[in-house]
Amino acid sequence: MEDGRTEGTRRRLTWLAAAGALGLVLVAAVALYSWAHRTARFSGSTFAMDTLVSVTVYGPRAVESGRAALAEFQRLDKLLSAYRSDSDLGRVNAAAGKEAARVSRETVELVALALRYAALSGGKFDPTVGPLVRLWGIEAGRAEPPAPGEVEEARRLVDYRRVMVDVPGRRLYLPEPGMALDLGGVAKGYAAERAVELLRQRGVKSALIDAGGNIVALGARPDGSPWRIGLRHPRRPGEVLGVVEVVNRAVVTSGDYERYFEAGGRRYHHLLDPAAGYPAEGLQSVTVVGPSSTVADILSTAAFVLGPERGPAFVRKHGMAAITVDAVGEVRVAPELERAWTPDAPSSGGQGDRT
Repeated sequence: MEDGRTEGTRRRLTWLAAAGALGLVLVAAVALYSWAHRTARFSGSTFAMDTLVSVTVYGPRAVESGRAALAEFQRLDKLLSAYRSDSDLGRVNAAAGKEAARVSRETVELVALALRYAALSGGKFDPTVGPLVRLWGIEAGRAEPPAPGEVEEARRLVDYRRVMVDVPGRRLYLPEPGMALDLGGVAKGYAAERAVELLRQRGVKSALIDAGGNIVALGARPDGSPWRIGLRHPRRPGEVLGVVEVVNRAVVTSGDYERYFEAGGRRYHHLLDPAAGYPAEGLQSVTVVGPSSTVADILSTAAFVLGPERGPAFVRKHGMAAITVDAVGEVRVAPELERAWTPDAPSSGGQGDRT
């Protein structure tokens, strides 16, 4: 009888040991499956909106989701590019002084948003800056400033208050020939925000988008730590100014160091003051950190033109925070960002340089 109980106990112990081992295997398998899905990675790029767009996605269906995000940039490029004759903007500009152009709901709503911030900034951000952008031709490789008379003629065509917007009817009208919309100060931010929303709808929890200085971090890194975004030094190529740590935030930089030429000992860059007709002075770069890539893009452009004192105040007034580098290289970090900011540190994320 005692031997029977001993044998039965041994069998139970053997069964429990086997069950325990199987349980460990199952736990390990689940953990491995979870880890593999959490760290599955897609990294790809495309050229859209006159810049290189890079997308990195982690998690289930990373490849499919990443490709969809890149396709979203291409889709919006066909609507919002000022350099395409077949885009919504191209058709609006071609019809200036003739008739209203019917556009997509996205385009008319984005233009309406841009015009609202143009008013809020006192015209320092102005989506009708197209004539000046064309005249200066910095993206096209111009190497000398235009004549003052040419600048004045182009500047006369820049006035956000003259744009006629019919949001319900999806129509835009520029009343004078030669007027032109240019959404270079908002289109990339909007496209990045739309791409992130698309990823979020697909269940992605961790991703990073870099659209030529318009960076959006979705969630945290796969290990749960913040994304570390290195901000490019505006005067030292290949070096970073510092690192800002973010989770679920946009980091958008406007700077004078990527698209410019020098003549007569002066730097002429692509960030134009609509009122003066010339490149804005007073800052080397402005980085805006906040929840909306679209608005951060607008604010970074407006703040650059507004200058080292009024610029950061304008950003703060609209619920975001700025890091600025003034004309002599002094760095100022908004109090809200001080705990997330590390100066002169190596980057392990994207580089927040606007191109």
